[in-house]
Amino acid sequence: HTYTFNSQNLETLGVTGIKEEQRNDIQLYIACQDLRGISNIGKEYALKLCIVPRDLTPTLILDSSGLQGLLAPHDAETKEIKFNVNEPSECRWDVEEKPFADMQNNANCNDFKQCTAQIPLSQDENQVCIKCLDHPEWKGTDREGERNENSQCIEADIKKTDALKITSISPDNETIKRGVGDIAINIQVETSGGVDGTADCNWNLDNSGEILFQETGKVTTHEQILGGGTSRLSVGEHNLKVRCVDKAENVALKETNFTLNID
Repeated sequence: HTYTFNSQNLETLGVTGIKEEQRNDIQLYIACQDLRGISNIGKEYALKLCIVPRDLTPTLILDSSGLQGLLAPHDAETKEIKFNVNEPSECRWDVEEKPFADMQNNANCNDFKQCTAQIPLSQDENQVCIKCLDHPEWKGTDREGERNENSQCIEADIKKTDALKITSISPDNETIKRGVGDIAINIQVETSGGVDGTADCNWNLDNSGEILFQETGKVTTHEQILGGGTSRLSVGEHNLKVRCVDKAENVALKETNFTLNID
């Protein structure tokens, strides 16, 4: 007969301050029963064990799926990647798979097990290999050889996107004539390129501060009504600045002027 069991981690029971290498005394009681119902219940066989734990599990990157399909602006030279690990670790990255000791680029991991790395973007599509080594407190000690490293790469894929463009803005250097009771002006902006042409766009009239368009985001046509309702647009020349940002952090800027006349 065989039986496999896991030695309980005391931290899961709320017990802290116990050294990892401390011995774990276990006593098992074994009872058997044959086909006729005869058993040794009440006279169980006692088996005493002494287990000295050893960590054999490498670091786990908890959110590795979030490192796939990362996007970067078209003119970016670097991209910061972020990931979390399940235990204090020393992590590195390289453009090809290598043993951890041969990797030259370090990631920065804090006490909260959050790691970051700045990846140079030398191509439109970039792929790097990430590996970690656990127990950084054992580095340079006689327990260095007990540290566990990832045997396989955790890959991060980063793609540079096309430039985001504002292809049109309306009104554009126009003189607009309105009646006394009708001074609302529809601002319309078209975007293309970037990730998929969509973006979040903000407007700034006469340097009064940026405001998000009423209709923007998951669209390529962005619209805003100026001077409608209780808001009144003054007669004369106005300056309009538009700034759009897509989900890869591409930025597109455009500026125009228009003149409002009341007939």
